[in-house]
Amino acid sequence: EFDGFVASLDADGNGNWVSGVGNELDDGIYDVFVTPEDSILIAGAFSSDTLFVENDTLVNGSNTSGGYEGLAMSFDGSSGSPHAWQTFSTGLDVYARQIVGNGNTWYVAVQHRGVLYGNNASTQPDIQLVKFESNVTSWNKLIRSSSPEDAKELVLLSNGNLIIAGETEGVGIQIGLLSYPGSSSSSDFFVFELNSSGDLVRGLRKNQSGDESINAIAANSLEEFWTVGSFQGTSFTLDGDTIFNTDFGLDEAWLSQMSLNNLPQGLNMTPGNSIAENSPDSTYIGSFTVSDPDADETYDLSFVSGHADNNFFQLTANNELVSEGVFDFETKSSYTLKLRASDSRG
Repeated sequence: EFDGFVASLDADGNGNWVSGVGNELDDGIYDVFVTPEDSILIAGAFSSDTLFVENDTLVNGSNTSGGYEGLAMSFDGSSGSPHAWQTFSTGLDVYARQIVGNGNTWYVAVQHRGVLYGNNASTQPDIQLVKFESNVTSWNKLIRSSSPEDAKELVLLSNGNLIIAGETEGVGIQIGLLSYPGSSSSSDFFVFELNSSGDLVRGLRKNQSGDESINAIAANSLEEFWTVGSFQGTSFTLDGDTIFNTDFGLDEAWLSQMSLNNLPQGLNMTPGNSIAENSPDSTYIGSFTVSDPDADETYDLSFVSGHADNNFFQLTANNELVSEGVFDFETKSSYTLKLRASDSRG
């Protein structure tokens, strides 16, 4: 039968240690993550009521129905000794698909049917996203529809938020109380961002005719993502922009950079953009406002350096534009300003 193992190699490919994970039935490891503290996290499943790690550590499960039970476990990066573990069981097949973490915090994406953490999945496998702190459950979030869901990737951002990417065939995929519509005739992918409390920050679902899949995702500190997947059809769009065209209409691979955090846009000033000549220094001219599609974001407004006309004005803390000096129409009748609006992405 199949067993799992976790091995550590040095930079030259020499083995440091190896830990076997298994029992008398099939067991599997689906994801491995190395934390900044050099702990090794694994996510997987085992098909017995017990699981042995290096023959002397017994993990006691509760799935005696003969199906699979999910497993999340941490190992010491230096010795390979297991630190802690969590098992997931509903009496039906359960798989821990993805895991990330830092310190004593883990995030695990669990695919399951039946009741887990009081949440009843549909008749098809759904995703339960679970956070553990010091091996104690902090929160859980069910991602579900009337069709199967699968988790493909978890990513921890530098701001502490979490990205989950996966696939669904449901008409409307639901995360918590929010629903994202789509088509039931083909496979779509989704990307959700949650904060450390489990609240949904933003998300998207890719929905077009034909199947779309997402296979891997990586992120930088600006919440920009590089995604890899495949699609069926003659074109592929993201956020309304066609990024791929093909003449074949068969399965095609795609690689794209995207972001769930939209940049600020729509800079406006009220009440106007003029000032009477000979007005005194620090005369109020108008107030700037900026539109940001992300309701949870705030923005900072600043002058772009190196633009000469900016020197004739000041920006207050409330984004008000005031004069810097006294203006004379005959000397100079118009000024052009250059400003930058930035949010947490840039």
